[in-house]
Amino acid sequence: MQLLLTLDHVVAEEGAYVSLPAAEEGIVPGAGNLRLTRQTGARLARQVVLGGRRIAATGPEAAAVYDEVVPADRMDEAVERAAAALAAPAVAANRRMLALAEEPLDHFRTYLAEFAFAQADRAYAPDVLDKVERRWQERERRRAARGSRT
Repeated sequence: MQLLLTLDHVVAEEGAYVSLPAAEEGIVPGAGNLRLTRQTGARLARQVVLGGRRIAATGPEAAAVYDEVVPADRMDEAVERAAAALAAPAVAANRRMLALAEEPLDHFRTYLAEFAFAQADRAYAPDVLDKVERRWQERERRRAARGSRT
């Protein structure tokens, strides 16, 4: 989802959804906290970041995230159409100006400095390390089970 928040045109397949799994993992979701509120509004952003809510491509909030939702068999056509529209001569200059207006560089730098501190703190928090350990053990159990079948 974080990459999606930087895109100029988002095309999704009807069965798609986006989320920020970092919240479930117990860490801070990168620039998602900075950009998601601007894109979806504060209430929905809080539900995604704090509660792990998914935004389905066909759900009621889809317009806040997706520009176009298409069946899988029309995806290539939709992507080609979007790429052609974004290739217009003035798009690059206007995109830069929009980015500067929406997210001034100093604001982004300040956020990233705070993010680095918060993420470093969360990365070694006991609850996060416990989750990492459980996932590692589960992966090892699955690997061992696959090995015993051969």
